[in-house]
Amino acid sequence: MERHDYELKQREDSQYEVKAESVCATKFTANILFEYKGKEYMAWGILEWGGELGDSYGVDLINGGEVNESNPLFDSLHEISKDLLENFNITRENLEWE
Repeated sequence: MERHDYELKQREDSQYEVKAESVCATKFTANILFEYKGKEYMAWGILEWGGELGDSYGVDLINGGEVNESNPLFDSLHEISKDLLENFNITRENLEWE
């Protein structure tokens, strides 16, 4: 086999064509920073199949820990967090890989 033929065969043997690509993810962790009454909070939750909000979600005061029932704004903050998470749209721009 001549050198030219050998190099041509090597190139042909190394060529391939991608026909399709896809990713299937079943869960995402969403974090949404928001401000309410002059303080910053982080809504967090697990978005499951189809982007539906799962049972695991909550809200944290930035630099203050998780907001619990003893906080007078608990109900309002959890309602805001739930609304933000249920309406969150996963896009290529806001997806981070760990």
